Amino acid sequence: MIKILRLKNESDIICTLEEIRNGEYVITDPMYFDLQNRGGVMHIIMDFYLPIQVMERNEVVIKESDILFQTTPSQDFMEYYMNSVESLKKMKPEGEFEENVNGELNARIKELVIEAFLEMDPEDKVFH
Repeated sequence: MIKILRLKNESDIICTLEEIRNGEYVITDPMYFDLQNRGGVMHIIMDFYLPIQVMERNEVVIKESDILFQTTPSQDFMEYYMNSVESLKKMKPEGEFEENVNGELNARIKELVIEAFLEMDPEDKVFH
């Protein structure tokens, strides 16, 4: 089931709650989200919770004590999240993000990053 979790560090994530066992939440496909007001229009900003490109599975175990609360997202937000997850899965075909022998990310990752960068609005091209 899809849930919104507010963590003790005050970050909000949306995820698929797989199960709760022994005081731990097992979640998949977690994404940070934030609401931002831009010119009087509210925008949902979503980002990876973890670097899925280097993870075997996009699954996380969070201690129940690290969660302030959980709630169910609206139907619209749930659909937006599911569409985002599906888009991310298309970007990460199985095995395509493995590191090569020299420890460098493979050429396909570099191509995807360059493509995403070129598609951005020129005013938003900031690297961290």
